[in-house]
Amino acid sequence: MRIFLAGVSDVGKTTVGAKLAALLDYRFFDLDDEIEHFYETPIERLQNRYPTVHQFRIAAAQALKHVLARGDAHNCVIALPPAD
Repeated sequence: MRIFLAGVSDVGKTTVGAKLAALLDYRFFDLDDEIEHFYETPIERLQNRYPTVHQFRIAAAQALKHVLARGDAHNCVIALPPAD
């Protein structure tokens, strides 16, 4: 089972997600970190590369697809970035 945590910035998605994953013995992914690893650049720089939030979200979706395709992502908790 995959559990997705969504919400506004700074509400604790990463903290709660990591604790929930540990309780369930699931893998935890913070999508902000995964986006940075996937594109090998900081989120801020990546956001500046795209003129609209929509275009950035399309790029972020590619990183999410990459995470979901991983073999260790079948049972996981994923903290999603806020949808500004």
